[in-house]
Amino acid sequence: MKKLYHISPINNKKGILNEGLKSGEAKYIYFFTDLIYPIPLFGIEGYLPDLIAANQVFIEEYDLYEINPEGLENRLMADRVSEFTASFQKRVKQMFIDPCFVNHIDRRKLDYESVITFNSLTSLFWMNPEWHIKNQRLIKSKNVSSEEQLPIPQYVKDEVKYRLKSLKS
Repeated sequence: MKKLYHISPINNKKGILNEGLKSGEAKYIYFFTDLIYPIPLFGIEGYLPDLIAANQVFIEEYDLYEINPEGLENRLMADRVSEFTASFQKRVKQMFIDPCFVNHIDRRKLDYESVITFNSLTSLFWMNPEWHIKNQRLIKSKNVSSEEQLPIPQYVKDEVKYRLKSLKS
């Protein structure tokens, strides 16, 4: 089985490394399967941990963990989220994962420019399903020529600049 990844607020690190990952009230532990979300249509990639931290967990700084799948007691299943990252997100119904299966690999702060750019581009797919279909085809083919890529629209670049400026003020 592939590697699994998990993010958590930085104040959880000591507990996770000493006691392992614990499920919440829903009795699930959540993971993602890749670190990169490609948007080959525009020739960029999103860093998946940043996207999940910003769009779902709402944290600016986090620790990234690699989880050995041998620590799973039950079947891994798809998480029920509606974001574009859903295809990479999984969950397991389990009370905890022993710390021997958990490896801390990084501490990160959000890269706001990357997240805002990615979110702005993926929102275009809702307005143009043809782009979404073409992007998915390019992801599956894993062989993207620059002729197939579209330039990032100027209004998206302007929106990113505006959002970054408003974050700083």
